[in-house]
Amino acid sequence: MKSKHKYYLLGYVFADGCLCTSTKGYDFVQIATVDREMAIKLSHILGTKVTRTKTKWKDRYTIDIWNRELVDWLKSKGIEKRKTGKEKYPEVELVDLHHFIRGYFDGDGMVTIFKKLLLSGFACANKDFLLNLRRDLSYHAGICKDSGTLLKENNVNCYKLRYAIRSTIRLCRYIYNDADIFMKRKKDVYLKYMKDIAPQRLCVQGRAGNRWAKIKSELYGDIKSIPIEEYQYLKRIL
Repeated sequence: MKSKHKYYLLGYVFADGCLCTSTKGYDFVQIATVDREMAIKLSHILGTKVTRTKTKWKDRYTIDIWNRELVDWLKSKGIEKRKTGKEKYPEVELVDLHHFIRGYFDGDGMVTIFKKLLLSGFACANKDFLLNLRRDLSYHAGICKDSGTLLKENNVNCYKLRYAIRSTIRLCRYIYNDADIFMKRKKDVYLKYMKDIAPQRLCVQGRAGNRWAKIKSELYGDIKSIPIEEYQYLKRIL
């Protein structure tokens, strides 16, 4: 398995996975999701099957990971039994950090358009986990270190880290770079905003519209590949 897929999986397991023990005493990792497309993508990189369970509201898809080497690696990175509230932010090589964050985002993150504003966030029962996540995003995704509102949900053991427009754009640009596995419906929200709403919000017209179209095509690439004139424009609007 590619390194970037392992770290994506690690992030997703932190969000929607759990460490279990079989009746014979063997540890395995189980992932549960209601997103069928996501379950299929994960099963492909794992080379395992998906089990569907019908529920009253939605079908539930589970994937069991029995590969001993992979299970031991996930455990070494902080996956443990009954981890809720005890999540330990793992050490991740910089080259794979955005894959890890994207995995967690696809499991316990959100992105939405509200009144033509692009908003995003993460949820976790462990406050320190989100503080470390915010730190890494400020260092590596170009998000201001003071951005991101951290709140505790009322009457539940859950903290939420929320980002507004500019930080969300930078977050998405960062996590989707070099991405070949992701939750499509979340990325589609970001793409919808960048294609349909941002140009209207910025009143982009005429020749500026052509420039915007080219900037859009570069959003997932290296920022240094954008011509200096367009880079300055991008800095102003984002």
